Amino acid sequence: MDAEQKEKLLQALSKEVKEISDDTVVEQNVVSLVNFLMDRDVKSATLKDLQGKIWKAGYDSGVLKSHVYDDMPMMLQWMKQHGVKVYIYSSGSVAAQKMLFGHTELAGNLLDHFDGHFDIPTAGPKKEASSYTKIAKALGVPIEEIVFASDLEGELAAAAEAGMKYTIQSIRPGNAPITMGGFPIVHSLLQLCGK
Repeated sequence: MDAEQKEKLLQALSKEVKEISDDTVVEQNVVSLVNFLMDRDVKSATLKDLQGKIWKAGYDSGVLKSHVYDDMPMMLQWMKQHGVKVYIYSSGSVAAQKMLFGHTELAGNLLDHFDGHFDIPTAGPKKEASSYTKIAKALGVPIEEIVFASDLEGELAAAAEAGMKYTIQSIRPGNAPITMGGFPIVHSLLQLCGK
């Protein structure tokens, strides 16, 4: 990263900190600003972009390999064989998604199993109903026909509010405890597959 890129990053991070800051004084350097945003679990487009650049360097060098659950490649294969389109919607950038699914430790490159990707810049925040409406419109599919699986109840609630009828909670080890309930639960992505 050259000096000009670093200065642009510093300005963008500083702006995001000011938008959410409670008058906390944060030292104006990249590390302090990144730590401030991460400590507050801010879903920042600037942070995600930075993460993508770091990941790219790691994946390109072969140092990084991503984790997917062992049922994911089998589910993706079943979906592909049965003509079911699969899209990813993540707070991670589209570029980061492609690196992650392109370099899995378990199954190598899974990218040819996905029909597309959405992120915060292309769809909007994951806990806002309008984001799911935007995705349905981009896909050209009636929103009530989309199956949406997530491990986060806030995302499922937003998708349901937008009109998605098939909102399914994926339960994995280490997930946050269920607080709202009311969504069908799967413990394996293979449960999304038919016979």
